[in-house]
Amino acid sequence: MTSINPNIAFHKPAYQIGTYRGEGQVWSASKAVDGILYDPYNKDYAYTLGDYTTEQWWMVDLEDTYAISEVYIYGRIKQCMYA
Repeated sequence: MTSINPNIAFHKPAYQIGTYRGEGQVWSASKAVDGILYDPYNKDYAYTLGDYTTEQWWMVDLEDTYAISEVYIYGRIKQCMYA
């Protein structure tokens, strides 16, 4: 039996409406396809730049045609503290 990597988006070209830059970081679209699923420092994720009146978007170019049966989207873990 041959095993293949089901992550066909891994390191493919990715794009988003805009890229948030702040806190000395650049949260580019490519961070969403870099294979890192957990970052304890919460710095390795894509973050679009826009306001609440603009529709946000992110996309990946798979560079080929595939029959896709499942899509997994992982969100970042954000810890909030309330005073």
